[in-house]
Amino acid sequence: MSSEWSDAINKIDKDVLNLSRFHVRFWTEKDFIPFITSLGRHFDTYRYLWFLGYFDNSFAKKVEEHYWESRRELIDVRALSLPFRKDSRGQINKRTLEKLQRLHVEVKINDHLHGRMMLLLPDMGTISEVVLGSFDFNKDSLSGDKTNTGIHTNHPDIIKSAKTLYEEIWDSDDSRSLEDYTKDW
Repeated sequence: MSSEWSDAINKIDKDVLNLSRFHVRFWTEKDFIPFITSLGRHFDTYRYLWFLGYFDNSFAKKVEEHYWESRRELIDVRALSLPFRKDSRGQINKRTLEKLQRLHVEVKINDHLHGRMMLLLPDMGTISEVVLGSFDFNKDSLSGDKTNTGIHTNHPDIIKSAKTLYEEIWDSDDSRSLEDYTKDW
């Protein structure tokens, strides 16, 4: 075997075995809260910030603080909401989604969702991150009063699967605009 092939195989083996640059961590609210409260660093680092869950004004305020006019053309921010009712919690979610739309966040609702996800993707160079868990993007989850759990990872296989799933849900006929979802209210 030539030394070029041997070097290439050794590099592949080293890369495959060097999983230290990737992590899969179990999270609780002690991890999730600081991650969301430092949302500004994500707007500076990532090109795509995609969220799936319930939302309230505490999340919208974080977006408003960091999603400046000059960055809006550079960043793709999406909020994919779980279904909500006409009750008070649903009204809070609806008003928050309306506010997010005014901030130029793309918003859709899908009646078939239950999970929560936050997907942060760069253009190039930076490692992507995904958080999958029980948390919502609201004051209940951000206050620490409820125990939330999740998985945070930068592993490329999990990122790829999460991105594919998010895009499939986003593009599906079951994902509707806020206006369409609430037109009969």
